[in-house]
Amino acid sequence: MTLLSYRVEKEMIHLNVEKVDNLPDILLHVSSMQQVFMNLLSNAIDAVQQLENKIIQIKTSYDNNHIQISFTDNGCGIREDIQHAIFNPFFTNKPVGEGTGLGLSISKSIVENHYGQLVCKSSSKDGTTFTIVLPIHYGKNE
Repeated sequence: MTLLSYRVEKEMIHLNVEKVDNLPDILLHVSSMQQVFMNLLSNAIDAVQQLENKIIQIKTSYDNNHIQISFTDNGCGIREDIQHAIFNPFFTNKPVGEGTGLGLSISKSIVENHYGQLVCKSSSKDGTTFTIVLPIHYGKNE
């Protein structure tokens, strides 16, 4: 978030971070997961750019088996007819020259390499939420 704080401030985005206390420790490759976070936050910033009231929420939660980190924006959402393709390499719905189409594909691969899932829910009414779901017990001696 520190690396993207300039964009958040410049775009006058209301960034709401809700962290659950006492999240369990999990095994992960920190710099790879930072890349996922940066990509999801950057995409959320792009999604709200044209709005007057720009809101992005990052929220953590957990249950007995998984940690969830959600990135939600109040943008226009991802069209239903292209949602099936958003994780494909080189797929982008950004204007030419503004996206490579690799961010979500790489992010999904990173999350899956951690035995997790990257899930997208989007609608034109509610914006978009990307949720990272990571197992708590992967790599731990039980």
